[in-house]
Amino acid sequence: MLYILIGIAEALCVAALVLVGIWMGVYRGGVAWDGSTSEFNVHPIMMTLGLIVFNGNALMLYRACRRTPHVWVKTAHVVLHCLALICACVALAAVWQYHDANGLPNVYSIHSWIGITVFILFAVQWLIGLFMFAFPCASLQQRDRYKPLHIFLGVFIFGGACAAALIGIEDKLMLSISTTYSSRPPEAYVANFFGYVILALAAVVTFIVTFAPWKRPEDIASEWQPIVTSTPARGLNIQEPSDL
Repeated sequence: MLYILIGIAEALCVAALVLVGIWMGVYRGGVAWDGSTSEFNVHPIMMTLGLIVFNGNALMLYRACRRTPHVWVKTAHVVLHCLALICACVALAAVWQYHDANGLPNVYSIHSWIGITVFILFAVQWLIGLFMFAFPCASLQQRDRYKPLHIFLGVFIFGGACAAALIGIEDKLMLSISTTYSSRPPEAYVANFFGYVILALAAVVTFIVTFAPWKRPEDIASEWQPIVTSTPARGLNIQEPSDL
């Protein structure tokens, strides 16, 4: 059942990228980096790829790779979150430059407030996690205390990103086709199904990473091994909560 749901989650990730690509590419004029509305279109594509697809896959890794050596899973987790952060930065730069080029205010809507909050939380979580778990900059006791919060914030941030995306979809529709939205043009169907896919993906990923019987089996020695060394920790006797 676990791997069936992971397959469904991956299919939803592909569907989300296809739908946002069709929406921005076919109905909104494609992408560019010139201050036009085409530059704005970079924002939803890169946010979907970064904070939803890459981020969601990073969370599912600890359930999908249950028998893979922990240090490899941790490394892939870090890499996916690095890619997510890069995508989010590009997305924010695109929308900010578009607003500035067209004399529009920044960070005034509930979508932007939630989005900026999620981005800041993600960046702080990434930075703390990098030096807490990936590199030997914290004691085992500090890692042990922080780990439950790290896991909670990971799920919360992913849910917040999905919520911001849903609000952003509605905002974009109201700004773009408010006069024809009620007549259900093809663009409305694409955007609405995109929102449905985001909602379904949020539900599936959250279930996968919080369903207790699917927790990764504990391996204390490799659990606390930094990714920068190939020497496993030895002699540890730490009773910590399981990974995602």
